[in-house]
Amino acid sequence: MDVKEGSGVSSDNFRSIRYAINFAAKIAANHHYDMYPKSELERLFNKYDDRYWPSLPEIIDAIGANAEHAEIYVVDEVTEVGTQSQRASSVDCVNAFYQLVQLATHHDAAMLKKVFSLPNGEIATLLNIVYDWKDEKTLSTEQLKNYKSRYKKNMDVR
Repeated sequence: MDVKEGSGVSSDNFRSIRYAINFAAKIAANHHYDMYPKSELERLFNKYDDRYWPSLPEIIDAIGANAEHAEIYVVDEVTEVGTQSQRASSVDCVNAFYQLVQLATHHDAAMLKKVFSLPNGEIATLLNIVYDWKDEKTLSTEQLKNYKSRYKKNMDVR
């Protein structure tokens, strides 16, 4: 900023948080920002000189400090099922899939039975595609059969 004001040299870098916010909204195509808070925020930014706002390095430092002390926790049942073990594996993904199916069909027992009666090969193929498992990670029909059996025992699904 000092270079720009004292010479014929300029830079595209953000000079304050206002430019970073506007650019982030633009690249995200966040039309809600343009329609609602942008004009009010611009009025507020125009009311005070940039020196009254935290600098970008200060904001980045604050984000880093927040991230360093952030607690991570699970907010839904499917994620909890999929992350229960110390080392994530295909069994966690299969359990999360069946948990999601169970939650999605909790009012429709007939639908749940239909999903559980789908051929294991079809479900294994679906999960291999969804999780993009390849080669040694590919879920076999036999593995799925075993995982499904364990899931039914643990969740008492009949």
